[in-house]
Amino acid sequence: MEKILEYEQFSLQFKENNISISKERIDVRGINNYVFVGRNNEGSHILISVLGDDIQGVIDTKNGVFTIETVGKKRVCHYNG
Repeated sequence: MEKILEYEQFSLQFKENNISISKERIDVRGINNYVFVGRNNEGSHILISVLGDDIQGVIDTKNGVFTIETVGKKRVCHYNG
Protein backbone atom coordinates (compact mmCIF):
# COMPACT_ATOMS: atom_id res chain seq x y z
CA MET A 1 0.00 0.00 0.00
CA GLU A 2 2.96 2.35 0.46
CA LYS A 3 3.24 2.56 -3.36
CA ILE A 4 0.13 4.76 -3.36
CA LEU A 5 2.33 7.56 -1.98
CA GLU A 6 4.29 7.66 -5.26
CA TYR A 7 1.36 8.31 -7.62
CA GLU A 8 -0.50 11.49 -8.55
CA GLN A 9 -3.11 9.46 -10.47
CA PHE A 10 -4.09 5.80 -10.60
CA SER A 11 -7.05 3.55 -11.43
CA LEU A 12 -8.96 1.17 -9.20
CA GLN A 13 -11.06 -1.70 -10.49
CA PHE A 14 -13.88 -3.30 -8.53
CA LYS A 15 -15.76 -5.86 -10.60
CA GLU A 16 -17.00 -3.90 -13.64
CA ASN A 17 -16.23 -0.50 -12.11
CA ASN A 18 -13.01 1.22 -13.19
CA ILE A 19 -12.37 4.39 -11.18
CA SER A 20 -9.64 6.90 -12.08
CA ILE A 21 -8.40 8.78 -9.01
CA SER A 22 -6.27 11.92 -8.64
CA LYS A 23 -4.48 12.56 -5.36
CA GLU A 24 -5.72 15.58 -3.42
CA ARG A 25 -3.46 15.12 -0.42
CA ILE A 26 -1.66 12.67 1.81
CA ASP A 27 -1.44 13.25 5.53
CA VAL A 28 1.62 11.36 6.79
CA ARG A 29 1.42 10.63 10.51
CA GLY A 30 4.49 8.38 10.75
CA ILE A 31 6.20 5.40 9.13
CA ASN A 32 3.54 3.36 7.28
CA ASN A 33 0.92 5.54 8.94
CA TYR A 34 -0.97 7.93 6.65
CA VAL A 35 -4.28 8.99 5.13
CA PHE A 36 -4.71 9.24 1.35
CA VAL A 37 -7.45 11.54 0.03
CA GLY A 38 -8.34 11.62 -3.66
CA ARG A 39 -11.13 12.30 -6.14
CA ASN A 40 -11.96 12.37 -9.82
CA ASN A 41 -13.89 14.66 -12.16
CA GLU A 42 -16.92 12.31 -12.14
CA GLY A 43 -17.64 13.02 -8.47
CA SER A 44 -15.94 9.98 -6.92
CA HIS A 45 -14.08 10.46 -3.65
CA ILE A 46 -11.63 8.14 -1.89
CA LEU A 47 -10.25 8.11 1.62
CA ILE A 48 -7.79 5.40 2.67
CA SER A 49 -6.25 5.18 6.12
CA VAL A 50 -3.14 3.05 6.62
CA LEU A 51 -1.66 2.14 10.00
CA GLY A 52 0.90 -0.62 9.59
CA ASP A 53 -0.91 -3.59 8.06
CA ASP A 54 -4.35 -2.20 8.95
CA ILE A 55 -6.02 -0.57 5.94
CA GLN A 56 -9.47 1.02 6.04
CA GLY A 57 -11.09 2.98 3.26
CA VAL A 58 -14.18 4.42 1.64
CA ILE A 59 -14.66 5.00 -2.08
CA ASP A 60 -17.80 6.99 -2.86
CA THR A 61 -18.78 6.75 -6.54
CA LYS A 62 -21.81 7.63 -8.66
CA ASN A 63 -22.62 3.89 -8.72
CA GLY A 64 -22.41 3.34 -4.96
CA VAL A 65 -20.04 3.17 -2.03
CA PHE A 66 -17.18 0.71 -1.64
CA THR A 67 -15.61 0.12 1.74
CA ILE A 68 -12.25 -1.53 2.38
CA GLU A 69 -11.33 -3.01 5.72
CA THR A 70 -8.70 -5.27 7.20
CA VAL A 71 -10.12 -8.38 8.84
CA GLY A 72 -7.37 -10.48 10.39
CA LYS A 73 -4.70 -10.48 7.68
CA LYS A 74 -7.14 -10.11 4.77
CA ARG A 75 -8.40 -7.01 2.96
CA VAL A 76 -12.16 -7.13 2.45
CA CYS A 77 -14.12 -4.90 0.07
CA HIS A 78 -17.86 -4.34 0.43
CA TYR A 79 -20.15 -2.69 -2.11
CA ASN A 80 -23.32 -0.79 -1.25
CA GLY A 81 -24.83 0.26 -4.56
